[in-house]
Parts: sequence; structure tokens; C-alpha cells
Amino acid sequence: MGLRRARRALVDSLDPLWPSHLLIHPSYVEIGEHVIRFYQVSGYPREVGPGWLDPLLQWSWPLTIVMHVEPVDTGTMVRSMTRRMVWHRGALAWEQNQGRLSRADRLVALDDAERLRLTLVRGDARMLEVSMIVGVWGRTVDDLNRQGEQLESRAQSLLLLMRVLTYRQLEALKQLVPVMPSLLPRREMDSRAWATIFPFSSDEIMHDGGQVFGVNPRTKALIVVDRFQLASPHSITIGWSGAGKSFAAKLEALRAQYRPLAVSIVDPEGEYCWLRALGAQVWNIGTETGAVSRFPYDPFTVDIHASEEEISRQADFLMRLLRRLAPDFVDALAGDAENALWRAIRQASGRWTLDGGAPVTMADWLRALPANHDRVRNRLETLWQRWRGVVGPSQPLDATFEVFDFSGVVEGMKGAVYLALTEWLMRRMERDARRRLIIFDEAWHLLTDDESASYLEELFRRGRKWGTAVSLLTQDISDFTRSRAAEVCLRNAPMLLLLRQHPESLREVQTLLRLSDAELDVVRQASQGDGLLLLADQRVPIRIVASRREQTLLTGTEE
Repeated sequence: MGLRRARRALVDSLDPLWPSHLLIHPSYVEIGEHVIRFYQVSGYPREVGPGWLDPLLQWSWPLTIVMHVEPVDTGTMVRSMTRRMVWHRGALAWEQNQGRLSRADRLVALDDAERLRLTLVRGDARMLEVSMIVGVWGRTVDDLNRQGEQLESRAQSLLLLMRVLTYRQLEALKQLVPVMPSLLPRREMDSRAWATIFPFSSDEIMHDGGQVFGVNPRTKALIVVDRFQLASPHSITIGWSGAGKSFAAKLEALRAQYRPLAVSIVDPEGEYCWLRALGAQVWNIGTETGAVSRFPYDPFTVDIHASEEEISRQADFLMRLLRRLAPDFVDALAGDAENALWRAIRQASGRWTLDGGAPVTMADWLRALPANHDRVRNRLETLWQRWRGVVGPSQPLDATFEVFDFSGVVEGMKGAVYLALTEWLMRRMERDARRRLIIFDEAWHLLTDDESASYLEELFRRGRKWGTAVSLLTQDISDFTRSRAAEVCLRNAPMLLLLRQHPESLREVQTLLRLSDAELDVVRQASQGDGLLLLADQRVPIRIVASRREQTLLTGTEE
């Protein structure tokens, strides 16, 4: 049986918000199309630590938790505790005189009371009277019973004693109003224990003006992140093959189109070229795909009108590029080639033309070589022609959504193309005021080479200054331990997405990132698209989710 309280037959502006009816049952309340059952927490653990209540606060089903707290006068509490301690000590003395064993619970209680009394006298804590009511929601009574059993089981695992407020559901319902006084029994708790509960320490991530990255599978709350609100906007995504790295990157690139954020994607495997249908400008680099190959600039040039530091950096890049193209050439002829390059730079700096002077090109470099250096000249010409034959001619580019697809480049040239693209992105970064996200897929091409990793380190260090965020995607955490520069990249990325890992690399991941056993279990048990998000000091589980429209655009299916 229940007591039905119907609404008055009046029409006002709040009618759509009111439930159709309110029905009070002995063990639950029916509110419109939903039902709720209230429990009272009547017992707490003996000792608690920070976050001990998180399993309850992160309950996957809707919960309503009502807490009432009221301070107690310290002097009154100390006198009361002293009287009770005297009584317990007397009881212990009587048991000893009778030759009986003292009750263990009485000994523990007396010891706890003595420590707490000294803490109160020193002023290190205060006593509070606390009452807690938990309401679990459901759509049907069967659903409510099922959720109630799971809630009681969870509470028992936390050493919480909970009981249903039978025939007191209406009284508990009134406690939802903040101004209502609590008429339910209260328990005493010191302020240090209370501090582990309140204020609530939430692991939700919700940045104003941010971008949806996924949901927290525990709380079902959205995870909204704005990279540029962090100390550094860079990120690293690590996941085993098939864990969902590329899908997460594609989803971020797609959602970035709703914001004033330019996106550049360096794609060595041809996974992003279909983004052309979504407005991306795709550059096909390499001749194996059959498409016309082109490159955004000529890497064999030096801008003589840049600063001395920039000229030196560009010259250093040219030598690094030669090392990737032909390591044997650099070992044997590096000194002659570098001397000729600087000779060409000095000669070009002394020229003056109406257009301000052209950059130093490969032709200038070759002319600067002495006549008796035919071997160096022939080798440079061969490398230059090989480069032009593989990547094609240069063509200026300025797009807000672009993909560099060099899946058509032969495997031996991909490292050089990767390095040259990184150099061009860095040069454009300094002259482009737009915020930009640069995604490096299969970043191990750069991280596993000392020369390229140091170049990537420079991009990480300078990117924040110019409003550029760098996102690295790779399969193995060990890619960041093979060089000092790679380790710097890992330390300078406050945002780290850990998807499913290879079983043999889990311990290395835990050691490098200092994960707890519980956090490691999240990564170990992750399915496709699930993982752990490390954002500055926050660590939350994450599930990469897309809307049906996004899923269709990214995969061609709605599943």
C-alpha cells in the first residue's frame, strides 16, 4: 500500500518539471516514472584514508547522497569521552579481578578513545556529528531491487553499515531539501576522517571551452580537455596495435574543426588520406601510390635573410637530412660538404638584388665546391635527384586542415621524409599565428633515431611558445627510453593517453609512469578504445566514444 499525493489541478510554468505523482511505499518512493530507495549509513570503518569513499561516489548508476554535519563543542566532547573512558577502565579492572580475559573490542575502543582525546586537547582536530543518507534510483521496482543489492554489496566491501529506512522513506525524501534539519540518528566523527570525504575530490575533467575526448566509464561523465590550458599543450598516445590510437587521433582532428584550431597530420601509413572527404587537403608524397607527388618546400635550401641562429639551425638540419639519406656519405665526405655549404651561405649573404635575395639552393651549394671535389659534387647531385624523384617538386601550402600521406615513399626514405616534414612544420610554426595541432602517427620513425629525436625535442620545446600542440602516437613505451631527447619529450607532455598495451611492456609502463596497481589494472584490462588518461596530476579511466555521425564519417559504419 502507499499514500498517493496528487498535484493540484493548477497550470503553471513549472508543470513540465513536476512529476506526475508521488507515491510513498514502506521501502521506496515512486516519483513519476522513477523509483528511489533510501538507505542510512549507520556504521563506518575504524580507519580511513584519502579517497576511501571513491568506489561509492563513482557508482555507475544514479545515486543521491545527502550528508548533514554539525560541529560539537570540543570541551563538551572531551568531558564526555573522559567519563566513558573511566567507565571502560573500571569494567576492565573488574574483569581482571574476576580472572577473566578482557574483551578485545573494549580494549580497541579504549585505545582509540585515548588517542582521539589527546588529539582534541592538542587542537589537531575537532569532533563532528555526521549523518549520511544514500538514495539509489531505478525505473522499476525489480531494477531498484537489483541495484540495491549491488549497492549493499559495495558498501560491505567498504566496511559501511547501511540499512533501508523502512517506513521512513518520506522523512529521508525531505532531507533532499538543503534547508531541512536532519532528524535521523548521527554518528560522531573527527574532522580528519571527515576531510577524506568532504570536500569531494572529483577525478572528473571538464575544461571550459575544451574538446570532448571521451567518457569516464566509471562515472559516465564526459571528459572535456583544452590542451592549451595545460602547462604544455603536447600529448603522447601509446597503445598496442589495434588498441584505437589512430581512431582517437582521427576523432580529435575531426572535432577540432568545430574550433579555431588548424590541424596537420603526418601520416606514414596512409591511414588518414580519406579525410579529404571531410575537407582536408591531402598531400600525396611518394610515387608508389600512382598519384602526383609533391612536397610543401625544398629542404635543400637555406634562408639567408633569417637570423644567424636560424641560418645555423637550417644548415644543421641539412646535414642531418643527409645522414638519413646516406649515412656512408656523411661519414666519408661530411667535412667537405659542410664547408661548401657555409661558403655558399657567405657568398649569398653578400649579394643584393631587387627582390631581397633568393635563398641558398642546391645549385649554389654545388658551385661552392672546389673543382677537385668531384666525388662530393656527384654524390650530392645523386642524393638531390633521388630526393626529387621520390617526393616530387615543391609547392607552397597553407591550409587549416591538412594530411601529409607518404605511404608511397619507399621504406628506406621514410625517415628522411619524416624529418623534412618536421623541419617544415617548425619553420611555418614561427611565422603562422594560428593555433595548430600537429599529429605524428607512427612516431617511432623519429623517436628511435638519435638525430631525429633531438629534432623532435626542439619542436616540443618551441611549440608552446608559438601556440602549437604536438601529438605523438606510437606503440611501445620503450620508444621513449632509447635516447635522452625522447625522454625529454615524455617529460614535457602533460597529457598521456595509455590504451591497451603489450603484456610484456606493462611492468615497464608502470615503472616509467609510476602507476599504482589499480591504474595498471585499468590498462591491462582495457578493451579497444579504453585506457587511462594521465592529465597533469589527474589520472582517470577513459573510453573513446564517437557519435553515430562521427562513427560513420570515420569508419563508414555505425557500430
